[in-house]
Amino acid sequence: MSHSKGMEGVEAVTCAILVQGAKKMGSGRTGYQVTVYPFIEVSFQNAVYQTSIAAGSNPCWNEELQLVLKSPSDDYSFSGLSNIKDKVYINIFDEVVVEQHEVNHTKERIKTELLWVGELVKNVKPCYTM
Repeated sequence: MSHSKGMEGVEAVTCAILVQGAKKMGSGRTGYQVTVYPFIEVSFQNAVYQTSIAAGSNPCWNEELQLVLKSPSDDYSFSGLSNIKDKVYINIFDEVVVEQHEVNHTKERIKTELLWVGELVKNVKPCYTM
């Protein structure tokens, strides 16, 4: 968590989440490997953050998402930050191609949809560093 002064004395606090990777995606109950195009979506305090899409059954992102923390009553002291009771929702989605059309013999028009794979919910336990 980093802490910095903003304009006019307003302070901003961010929390970094490092999204590394996943293992054995796409085999399901059948045991057959299928190509998956997963990404991670993190929701916190009405804001949504997202990784890029990584192809394959063992995706590797190694991306850092910077979450902005909003303290109750705009109190960014240690005690104010300790009062944050929000949860972080981490979802994984797979982008699936459902239709693919050739246009003018060269370009393709692709229709995709998102399949929800799973979710992890964690309480925020603030740690404070400057």
